[in-house]
Amino acid sequence: LDNLALRKATAESASLSRVVTYNVPAAIAYIDADRRYQYVNRAFLDWGYGSEGEVIGRLVEEVLGAEFYATIASYVEQVLEGEEVRYEVDRAHGDGVQRFVQASYVPDRDDEGRVRGFFALLSDITSLKTAEQRAAESESRYRTLVAQANDAIAVADRATGELLEVNERMLELTGRRADELVGKSQVVLHPPEDMHVYRQIFEQQSG
Repeated sequence: LDNLALRKATAESASLSRVVTYNVPAAIAYIDADRRYQYVNRAFLDWGYGSEGEVIGRLVEEVLGAEFYATIASYVEQVLEGEEVRYEVDRAHGDGVQRFVQASYVPDRDDEGRVRGFFALLSDITSLKTAEQRAAESESRYRTLVAQANDAIAVADRATGELLEVNERMLELTGRRADELVGKSQVVLHPPEDMHVYRQIFEQQSG
């Protein structure tokens, strides 16, 4: 009875594992040493590579297409040689949608340590990359505006008062170089006889 219960629990656990793996949002695949798909989950199929029956047993190159496969072939060779591999690739997939994908390949070894295939975990990070690109573009626009502004501009750390950035107009106005200002207290922007006044004001505001 105990053995029967154990076998039942093991089977239920394996079944649950398959259900979870099949339905997770990341694309998951298992490719054997011959570079043929032996398992793909729903997320992988949602990327437009056909039905499960149309993918299982086919070569990776056949499913992805020769051009796409050429960009990842070296990673496939690495993992089949026993190395864990991580990389990012920006490509159009089977459904024609351009995706920025973060991929992780983990070799699968038999009892004697020989690589018999590998697991592939593929995460769509397009939204993250898009957000990073927009942030970089916004930062670039900000720096351009500051650099080209007719007004003297200085940016200081609110907590410490340390100057983080000054534009060319500020350098012209103070007659100093950037390395003489950046990293110093913002009070250096004021006349020496007034520095103590502005230091007290800053200390009151930051306190």
